[in-house]
Amino acid sequence: MLQRIHREHDSGAALRDAVLLREDPFASRPSGLGERLHRMGFDVGVVPNESDLRRRLSRSARPHAVLVNVGLGSSQVQDTLLTTHRSARNPLVTVLAIGDEPQTPIREILRHAGVSLAAFGSVDDHTLRFQVNRAFLADRSRGPARGELRAPLDWEISVEMGTRRMSGRVYSLSRGGLFLEVVRPARVGTQVRFELPLPSGAVPMRAEVVHTNPPGYLRTLREPIGMGLRFESPDRATTQAIDAVLADRCSRLLV
Repeated sequence: MLQRIHREHDSGAALRDAVLLREDPFASRPSGLGERLHRMGFDVGVVPNESDLRRRLSRSARPHAVLVNVGLGSSQVQDTLLTTHRSARNPLVTVLAIGDEPQTPIREILRHAGVSLAAFGSVDDHTLRFQVNRAFLADRSRGPARGELRAPLDWEISVEMGTRRMSGRVYSLSRGGLFLEVVRPARVGTQVRFELPLPSGAVPMRAEVVHTNPPGYLRTLREPIGMGLRFESPDRATTQAIDAVLADRCSRLLV
């Protein structure tokens, strides 16, 4: 099995992305999210109330993702969203809803406030990292990072580039392509071949490298090292199989 590729920045806290976690630290069932996010390399601030959230948002223009635990209840979730909207010095701050699957009233509150990203239920570290990264990408690109539906995955694949072969792990999948975590990404424009291990069976694919995130690229410290691949003319059956994977994986990742 390949080791997950991480960027570690134990020194230099300024390199860490600032995550504000709005939840009740004295809840009878602690979420443990603060510790998990810190291990992933995020600078996490647990926010116990609205005044603390207001203070933290108003004093810094750093990019923020505000994670709101829907277990706070309708009233506090609504107050948190209102405080975030009014107090953030960074107008592009992005909210990610987390916690157990919410009832319809809380979903309606989130949707009315324009919240679309979620991590409901029990999510693994890979999925949580993917969703928090999406929140920061939305911040930095003034809107959703990409228009296509994307799902986090953790599939191992091997790609061929002429006579060269490299193995990596699929970080995310969309109808049009995927992002592959590899130590040494290929150059943009490189043509690759691989088998996509869909639940219905492995499918031979061809793709082109359309963007890369090499080691040391300081603009994308929290994003995985690797390369984005764009599929070349997948057939209808393959596209339908990918759509089925996306629908299944994204059911808890969208409000």
